[in-house]
Amino acid sequence: GAQTSDQSRRPVTSDDVVWGGQTRLASVFRALFDAAPDPMIAVSPGGGIVLANSAAHEVFGFAPDALIGASVETILPAGRDVLAEGTGVRGSAGTSAAVRRETVAMRPDGTEMPVEIGLGRLATAEGPIALVSIRDTTDLRLAQELAEARRDEQWAKAESEFRQLLEAAPDATIGVGPDG
Repeated sequence: GAQTSDQSRRPVTSDDVVWGGQTRLASVFRALFDAAPDPMIAVSPGGGIVLANSAAHEVFGFAPDALIGASVETILPAGRDVLAEGTGVRGSAGTSAAVRRETVAMRPDGTEMPVEIGLGRLATAEGPIALVSIRDTTDLRLAQELAEARRDEQWAKAESEFRQLLEAAPDATIGVGPDG
């Protein structure tokens, strides 16, 4: 059957999780949210950060709880646009669907870093809360650039070796494409 809270024997809702500060479920939610290895923030309909895990504070260089009450643009310059983009996305049966997007995040010193964000929605009595996970993709981008550079080097080397082979051939060699 449906889970119920000990206090009122009513079904547990998302309101118990986000806004019920005193409930056991709220403390479990907060512990899970804070244990996430990637930065996570919860954003109000007005664009204010209402919850940020310790990874968000560490990665972005803010003191504990310094992000609470700040605008989402504090760490995601395109934050409101990204949140608006995900507002109308719905999954099956009217549930919120997750949105993933690459964007840029900013630290307090103004340095930017490439990130991938995951955006989900949680309906509450106070309005929808956007749950945003943020993953630094700096290392991934560097690895992709390195792989592309290696591929380009290998292609250039193969092309050079092929040209040398053609130039060293004693007989005339003509390349013909598929079109003749």
